[in-house]
Amino acid sequence: MNFHSIRFRLTFWYSLTFFLGLLLAFASFYLITNRVLFKQTDSSLIDHGQKVVEVVSRKPDSINEIQSQRSFINEFSEIPGMLVTILDNKSQVVSSSMMCCYDQKIFESLFQQAIAKKEFLITNQAISGENMRFFVSPVYSQNLFLGVVLVSHPIDIIQKSLNSILIILAVISVLLLIPTVIGGYLLSKKALLPISDLSEKLKFITTENLHQKVADPHSSDEIEKLIQSFNLLLDRLSLAFKRERQFIGDIAHELKTPLSIMSGNIELALSKYHPPKEYQKVLKETAIDANNMSRTLNNILDLAWSQADNFKINLKTFNLSKILEDLNEIAASLARPKKITVKSSLVKNLFVSGHPDKLIRSILNIIDNAVKYSPAKTTITISLSKKGQNAHLEIKDQGKGITQKDLPHIFDRFYRADSVKNIEGSGLGLAIAEGIINAHQGHLHVDSTPGKGTRITITLPLTKHNR
Repeated sequence: MNFHSIRFRLTFWYSLTFFLGLLLAFASFYLITNRVLFKQTDSSLIDHGQKVVEVVSRKPDSINEIQSQRSFINEFSEIPGMLVTILDNKSQVVSSSMMCCYDQKIFESLFQQAIAKKEFLITNQAISGENMRFFVSPVYSQNLFLGVVLVSHPIDIIQKSLNSILIILAVISVLLLIPTVIGGYLLSKKALLPISDLSEKLKFITTENLHQKVADPHSSDEIEKLIQSFNLLLDRLSLAFKRERQFIGDIAHELKTPLSIMSGNIELALSKYHPPKEYQKVLKETAIDANNMSRTLNNILDLAWSQADNFKINLKTFNLSKILEDLNEIAASLARPKKITVKSSLVKNLFVSGHPDKLIRSILNIIDNAVKYSPAKTTITISLSKKGQNAHLEIKDQGKGITQKDLPHIFDRFYRADSVKNIEGSGLGLAIAEGIINAHQGHLHVDSTPGKGTRITITLPLTKHNR
């Protein structure tokens, strides 16, 4: 048996708790029975003893007259087991229903106790090998101490009864120990059965079937919470593996063709002697392809970052208005070759929290698309305002617009509409922008009308001192 297992520990603690509870119940029963039995005996002793005290104190001149008390003492002696003894004020026996076999030292001790307490007391004392329970009371008459009255009753039968009860309770406790342990084992086995089932199911979950879930027992207990937490863990693992596969797939998708072209050009250049100009041409083409791959790889890394869980690391509070002022100048520079006019309306000092470099990248992607897909001599409008507790950024162009067919797919990776496939691009710009905006707890919305242009709206939560 594994003594460190949860089942063993549950069985042990259940059995120990039950057994201790049983012992407590039995001990309480024993003590209550003991008290009830002795209370009945004490009640009888007190009742008879006080009658003797009353009679003796009523005739103080005759306390030394044994013959005058004999008839009275004999009356109590007829009560089965009842013993009555009267001591004078010098602890000498004046009258006793037990005229032999008593120890004067015992009477002397009881006499001293009565004097010290000055009222009646109940005590146990063995006389001639028999356990007796004594009522001991001093006798006074007109503040004159006359002596002590002793009334006793044997308690051996009570002690034997209590001992028998104690033995019976001990035997019952031992007999109940085995079924208690067995019951504890069965209960712990039943309690751990859902965990055992969960453990068996987990053995069959791999990276290939993370979508499978452990059935929810709907038991409203800790087992249900454990299974729900584990299913959430499976969801996170599945999403992490999906991101990893997607990241690898994206890299393979974007780098396979440029690498093949570079490899082919280099092999062709090395196959035979070429004039220096041919080598320069190959090197230039290779440099262009390398730059394109570097840009594509950065795009894929940004896309992967936007979907990772490390966004809240190294957050900064920064001035979004200042960033938009800088981006407005960059937009004007990008639009200059096509003679596109860039207009801006920017509210000052709007602060947001996040990663400024990533946010700049996402907004620049949108501005670059606006310039790229707008005809010459049109207008691009950039506006920044405050709406409620959010910064409201709007970038509007007068370009080709997006058809209703393409609009649902513009945030898909590598998606490019048929109408713009002749324009250079990777199809990752809007996917990266949306991922970064979402990571900043913001929202990106696109409205577009073919032939009239596109309006992209970004909302970002402001920091507290802006609200």
